[in-house]
Amino acid sequence: MLRDRGLLTVSLGTALFLAALAARGWHAGHLRYGFLIWNLFLAWVPLLLALVAEPLAARRRDLSLLAVAAAWLLFLPNAPYVVTDLMHLRRVPPTPLWYDAILLGIAATTGLLAGAFALARMQSAVAARVTDRASWLVPLVAIPASGLGIYLGRFERLNSWDALLHPLAVLRSVLGSLGPRALVVSAAMAGLFAMVYLALGPTMERSRRRT
Repeated sequence: MLRDRGLLTVSLGTALFLAALAARGWHAGHLRYGFLIWNLFLAWVPLLLALVAEPLAARRRDLSLLAVAAAWLLFLPNAPYVVTDLMHLRRVPPTPLWYDAILLGIAATTGLLAGAFALARMQSAVAARVTDRASWLVPLVAIPASGLGIYLGRFERLNSWDALLHPLAVLRSVLGSLGPRALVVSAAMAGLFAMVYLALGPTMERSRRRT
């Protein structure tokens, strides 16, 4: 499994972040950015769900695939969401600002890559059940939905599981929050996510051809 490029890349990014965070804690005596451990864990969830989806597609277990894909779509925004944690960057002595910038940058990059590879794996799973061309509906839906999900998470403080536990409250929040800020943030984050996904396109295409 670790031979897979996506898993290896995200694993290395996570390990690098944890090592840098531990070094910061040892130096500063406190774990200021410890919350990013949880955020990166959530960034892993859609990638793991995509790995579950692939054998379901291969075995033609369409109902199970649909259920996993729905959960995947709910959790996918958590991966690129880590980029918004850059807003927490502050000068907090004795740690230099440049070190914290690198630390948050590692987390943000790892989250973006986790989301891109999760999207690629899910598109690959769907392509096993439909045509390659039809499978592009996955990113066409998932990327804008992720942009909106990031806005709802950052500004409305909604979590992925709120859609399951409090669906009506989430719907009211979505309808009530639509406005210029929501559109700008959603579009910007969706655009960034799309850029990363398309930049990794050749790698993903080779992976799909091998499978």
